[in-house]
Amino acid sequence: MIKRIMALLLLTGILCIAHSNDVKTTEYSIVPFMAYSNETLLMGGGFFNYQNKIPKQSAMDELSLSSLVIYSARQQFQLLLMPKYSFDDEKLLIMLKLKGRHWPDKFWGIGNNTLDSAEEGYTQEEFQFNLSLERLIYRKLYLTGQLDYRIENILNKTPNGILDGDTIIGNDAGNHYLGKGVGLRWKTTNSNFYPMRGVNYNLQYMQYSTAANFFDTSDSYDMFALDLNHYVSPVEGWVFAAQSSFAQTENNIPFSFLPELGSRLRAYDSKRYIDKSMITQRLEQRIFPSELSFMQSNGWMQSKFFRRTGLVAFSEAGQVAPHVNHFKWGRNHWSNGFGFRYAIIPKEKLNLRMDFGFGKNKFNFIVQGTEAF
Repeated sequence: MIKRIMALLLLTGILCIAHSNDVKTTEYSIVPFMAYSNETLLMGGGFFNYQNKIPKQSAMDELSLSSLVIYSARQQFQLLLMPKYSFDDEKLLIMLKLKGRHWPDKFWGIGNNTLDSAEEGYTQEEFQFNLSLERLIYRKLYLTGQLDYRIENILNKTPNGILDGDTIIGNDAGNHYLGKGVGLRWKTTNSNFYPMRGVNYNLQYMQYSTAANFFDTSDSYDMFALDLNHYVSPVEGWVFAAQSSFAQTENNIPFSFLPELGSRLRAYDSKRYIDKSMITQRLEQRIFPSELSFMQSNGWMQSKFFRRTGLVAFSEAGQVAPHVNHFKWGRNHWSNGFGFRYAIIPKEKLNLRMDFGFGKNKFNFIVQGTEAF
């Protein structure tokens, strides 16, 4: 009851103080929203972003804080805080992620062909502390490091269900996980929030251990992830974006850490298809009509509202498997759809996105801050 009251009070406060401010070095926005998805049913919340640019003699530092609060009709609650500080035109970035959630969820088992009829319920309670550093080491190449600590409880499982069995790892309460990792990023994009050209390649390796074996690598599990993002803008106001992704996990990994196809294919709930390996491909066309040359020359859609408004069409495909040897073209799931964008901070193109995803007998509506990739 206390969690529900706190969530409602926090949400009510955000809805009441929605405001936006633009000045030369400091920008902030508070944007309330309501949405619906298969995973949350009716959902309300607020998105907050603050940026402060600090000029130096020959470079620029920047302090930013983003936060998101969600409360849904399924009594799902999540609070996310993400402060970040960048030094010398992003030559060094320090980022912190704090997440707390109480999340009644669904489970269909593990695999690429699990059945809708196998659906069962459970509740995840999670607290996450993530610290990451990113350092420019050569031209556009960054070296990254991460420290990730999580406390997780799996509660309210369906009695005698799949998740209640002995074959699912990490299906109980009182789980503590510590992860440490390194990565490489090659980044030539012209924007952090809305890239119009360039590439962003990211390779990450994480190793997690349980609380009782933090320093015992023989009882750990490994996670590899590769994202290849490409952006091309043939004309002003129009961007083609593409992402190819691969994820692989090793050893006895808790089910909540398995790669989730629904985190990439927007038509599906996040845990609809999970397994040890995942491969996905995503394509998007992003258009801000007011920026197209013929729109500007004719003075069409040049009001403040339309200058902040964009459109997106996307197509996505992917699959999960117990090992990469099981990947086959015919096993792909598909997600197609369209969306709308509203620029919270127009100069930076920090957008609130609303996406409609359609899959095989599936439909989803998603509202989030920032682009999908």
